[in-house]
Amino acid sequence: MNPKLSVSDMADILGVTPDAVHKAIKSKGLTVGRQNNKLYLQHESTSILFDFKFHYPKVIVFQNNKGGEGKSTLVHSVAVCANLYGARVLCIDSDPQGNLTQAMGIDAEQSPVLFDYYVEGNLDVQDIIVPVIPGLDIIPSRIENEKLNDYIPMKQKNINRMYSDLLAPVIDKYDLIIFDCPPNLSHNVAAVALFSDLIIIPVTPHKFSYNGLKMCDELYQRLSTDYRPKDKPINLKILFNRFKATTSLSHEFYNQLLEHPRYKIMLYKLFIRDNQEFANVITRNQSIFDTLKALPSKEDIHLITREILGIKEQIEAMNK
Repeated sequence: MNPKLSVSDMADILGVTPDAVHKAIKSKGLTVGRQNNKLYLQHESTSILFDFKFHYPKVIVFQNNKGGEGKSTLVHSVAVCANLYGARVLCIDSDPQGNLTQAMGIDAEQSPVLFDYYVEGNLDVQDIIVPVIPGLDIIPSRIENEKLNDYIPMKQKNINRMYSDLLAPVIDKYDLIIFDCPPNLSHNVAAVALFSDLIIIPVTPHKFSYNGLKMCDELYQRLSTDYRPKDKPINLKILFNRFKATTSLSHEFYNQLLEHPRYKIMLYKLFIRDNQEFANVITRNQSIFDTLKALPSKEDIHLITREILGIKEQIEAMNK
């Protein structure tokens, strides 16, 4: 994986001319690469050029009780995009299937995972963190993590502190922590939810996806009531994934969410269009940002990442 931003990409993000970006690169003495006669920057240089401030949310979770909603693909793309905006990102794959781990090109058999950390008892959190690219790390997953759902109640782990205790030694090293959760409502998912600042529920235009959304919403509301202060409930957002403008089903599903008194407030007005490119790059252990070509998939991920990170407001302020 070799993600990058072209000068024209950075100009579009900042709302300035490419010439202004060239001048900034020169004045800051930044390292640039060249591909097909296009100049590009990567994390080490974009972090200096953009200098965005990442405050909240810091811990983001992608989860839906229904599988096949594209959680791992979204985590992969948003994490890489945030990394290109200069954020120091830690991904945590808590899904025993390990799809995110594989997408990042990591062999989980060569590294301890969350279950190993808790069972062996002599591991440091640093021992289970694997670097992917500069500024992007991952805690990988494999099938053994399925046992966490028995381990947590058996050992009477405090789900309200499980992940805050785990990550306390390293949390200040990262601007953003993103969890990829399995499609179930287990003890482990509950522990992750209680640690989160924001939970994003991806949905696709399908009846069962709507049912999964409803189940997640009900669970997280109960968790908020039982474990969170009234003024700090679990923050939930809905992200429409695989939107097909040419099909009536996508429009009907979107309108159904907009007409719901609760879901219309939770719904991101942005959506991710259906695009085969997401699957293609993951198959090649790449990201959609490995190419400098303009792609609809990149456009959508840029927009939602800026929305999630809250840097849209910083960009507008910089332009003013």
